[in-house]
Amino acid sequence: MPLSTLWEPSRGGFPTAAILVLLFLFCLASTPAAGQSADQGGEGESARVWEEEDGQGRTWVKAEFRVDAPPEEFFALLLDVERFPEFMPEVREAKILEAGEGFQVVRFHAGSGLFKSRHVLRRLYDTGQGTIRWTLVEGTPRALEGSWTIDPSPEGGGSLVRYAAYVDPGFWVPDSLARHFQKRTLPGMISSLQRRVLGGGR
Repeated sequence: MPLSTLWEPSRGGFPTAAILVLLFLFCLASTPAAGQSADQGGEGESARVWEEEDGQGRTWVKAEFRVDAPPEEFFALLLDVERFPEFMPEVREAKILEAGEGFQVVRFHAGSGLFKSRHVLRRLYDTGQGTIRWTLVEGTPRALEGSWTIDPSPEGGGSLVRYAAYVDPGFWVPDSLARHFQKRTLPGMISSLQRRVLGGGR
């Protein structure tokens, strides 16, 4: 299948796929206002979520949280992308189209019925540095990039995880709305990842 984009608008013509991509990030698609902590409910940890400008006129959504698993286990969970649909309900498909030393090209399919979208990301990873970075190959948004950084927790016995993402949705969706959706979905995404890694990847 070619690296093509599927966009299916609603009956009224509004680009619902663009919003679905935002709901997916990463992956889906509520959090307090930027800079406040979001309780992860049940995992005993919390995530700090905020916005930050990069000096190039772009505003990123960032998060930081701790997980009670070693960095290599959390890193492996993020690389096992084809199993995302098992614990992230809005991710219907995550298919590796190409892979090699230090990279993956992945097609994501989110939503269903009238509300579905596909986009392809190129993910570059460095096991030694504990980093995963992604950029958009094809898809609904005008621009999409981000990163994961996983380090040993300074408190010991776990990992300190940092997430960052920039989205330019295009169409008629304001950047501020895109960031609002990201901040609302991040706590749920983080909770899903924490439960998965603490369950041994099952």
